[in-house]
Amino acid sequence: MAPDELHFMNGFGLFEAMSAIQIGEPRLDTGLIPHPDYPPSLHPLTPMLPQEICWILDRAFGYEMEWHTGRLLSNTVFTFIYVHELPNFEPDFEPILLPSSQDPSRPIELVTLVLRSAVQGLLKCCDLTWRELSSGGMLDTEDWHSDKCEVSLLEGVPTKSIISKLDETAHWILHSSKVPLDWKQPLRMRILLRKLLLQLMDCNNCRPRMSFGNLVIEAQKCLAYVRSNKVSEPETDSPARQAFDPATIRRLNIVVPVRRIPEPDHIKTWDYLEALFDDLDDLTRLVSTPSFVTWEAMANLRIWLSGSRKQLPFVRSIFQTTFYSGVLVLRGFTFSWLVDRFFFESLGVSYEFILKNIEKHWSNDNESFSVQKLEHVLFTVNHGQTHPRRYLMKSLINWQKLYGLLLDAASVLRSSGFPTSNILLRLPTVVLYWKLSTIREVIFSGFQLELYSPEETPFAYWYATQVIEAQLECLDDLCSVVSKASLASHEYEYQRKFLTALQLISSACFLATLPMMSCDWDRMRPNYYRRYKWAFQPEYDEIKAACIGAPNFYKFIRICLETVQPEALNPMPVEMVILAKMTLNNILDHGSLGGWAGLWTRERAQFIRRTAEICEELSDLPASYEDMEMFNIGLLQWNPERHPWFPSLSRTDADKRRKAYLKHLSD
Repeated sequence: MAPDELHFMNGFGLFEAMSAIQIGEPRLDTGLIPHPDYPPSLHPLTPMLPQEICWILDRAFGYEMEWHTGRLLSNTVFTFIYVHELPNFEPDFEPILLPSSQDPSRPIELVTLVLRSAVQGLLKCCDLTWRELSSGGMLDTEDWHSDKCEVSLLEGVPTKSIISKLDETAHWILHSSKVPLDWKQPLRMRILLRKLLLQLMDCNNCRPRMSFGNLVIEAQKCLAYVRSNKVSEPETDSPARQAFDPATIRRLNIVVPVRRIPEPDHIKTWDYLEALFDDLDDLTRLVSTPSFVTWEAMANLRIWLSGSRKQLPFVRSIFQTTFYSGVLVLRGFTFSWLVDRFFFESLGVSYEFILKNIEKHWSNDNESFSVQKLEHVLFTVNHGQTHPRRYLMKSLINWQKLYGLLLDAASVLRSSGFPTSNILLRLPTVVLYWKLSTIREVIFSGFQLELYSPEETPFAYWYATQVIEAQLECLDDLCSVVSKASLASHEYEYQRKFLTALQLISSACFLATLPMMSCDWDRMRPNYYRRYKWAFQPEYDEIKAACIGAPNFYKFIRICLETVQPEALNPMPVEMVILAKMTLNNILDHGSLGGWAGLWTRERAQFIRRTAEICEELSDLPASYEDMEMFNIGLLQWNPERHPWFPSLSRTDADKRRKAYLKHLSD
């Protein structure tokens, strides 16, 4: 619609019009462009310079990454004019420009061959991403937006055909005399980057590891070149600037109006691509690592080391489908194999051995135990890890069911004369340990996601210490029965040291953050039940087993009242972080980084080192009761980029933070 133009339609009367005006939603005018701002039209066969083509290709990567982060296609990829003009600059059907009309510095092939193949590669990448994300692993409109606005993503064009065209383009750039020597490599590397990205997205998790890994390495090399050879911005009157029209939404069939978004930042674009390739490199290592515990360790490290960076939905989806496709685990194993690995890596005994002993001694009078029930609960625990924190909270009830089931089995074995040292009697302990690990991750992820208010922070740290204490008790029990030479034993020894350090730091942070609380228990109680509602689901009442690791607000109140006494502050916060630092350095010095870290030993050491550095920064925490009373709470600064869970001490803006931390006390 043009300004001052009216359009009448059935069912849209005065009431609907006044409702739209009353809302005052500026996005309702998304498609309106006042005359002074109306962009000049761009003919798809307008010749361009090589540097202008490079700039367009870089900007196209930027909008593609913006879509990957959760924006709409309509205000990202579809703002690229050539996406809609693809049928109009087909070289086989367009009139051939006369040689006399061509500018040698602007060969038409840069548009009809280079730009066209790049646009096709872009659309096919979006198509493959759309297919992966719509397969069920991600939730539409929450993790990504699937609305294609009735624009073709070349769904019917074979991927190999487009890869062949990109190869042809790269060959032409390399050997054509029409491309200046200085621009051959920049153009070619951008085309190869698009080709490699397309090949990686087309892998379907079925490509051999070495082949897939080589593609990732080549893509990283191309990205490094493109990143280090930045193209200057085109002139203001350059036709390249007309290649992207933020108001192109006016020509699309959209479900909801959207706002224009800022132009993508090149640095962020390359950061997203670099992270994508790094994640795919992790995937190549995971496929060759058939270990349940290693997958769990890798998943945690990827989250802990990511800072505030969120993984792209495409990455989360492809990891999930690689781990479990709905039929096979790790592309080649049944779910029974996963159950077997769970028990073997935890206790060193096979699932078959466990079943044989349980079924042999199970009473015929009691039919509550069944293999199918055990496998079903394990399936619900291990399936669907697409929303880490939300999934972890929902999985806790299934861990509790499995814990209760194995408690019954252990009781039968014990009554059958099994000695207390028998490894099968530790089956409930294994499950309890994993459940407590899940609770710990739920607690700490709240810090990384910056969910906790200042008043909630002390309880979160105190609750973490209680959960870790229960975990350490489980580890003591498990270490007494597993073989000292087994990988499980090495892993448990590492976890004991690591968890001891985390408990010490959490205790120090609990004491340091106590001034953030109002001690108005009636005010805190509703917030407590809202934050930890996952621990009070009615399903727990149907399980006979005690719910170990559940939060206890009243115990917390009692601890807080005891802690304010001077004689109760022993050890002091600074002593705790010093001891934690010594424990972490001991892990690094002796190289005792666990038995199941596998190819992620370096990342595990990196996180241990980062946690030790936080301990060093917390060395100025109070060392006496007098210091506690004088401690400026504003010195504590939480920054997920620095550490996902624990604060550092910073004097910059300390007073400003102190006011923010204590604001609720004066409300």
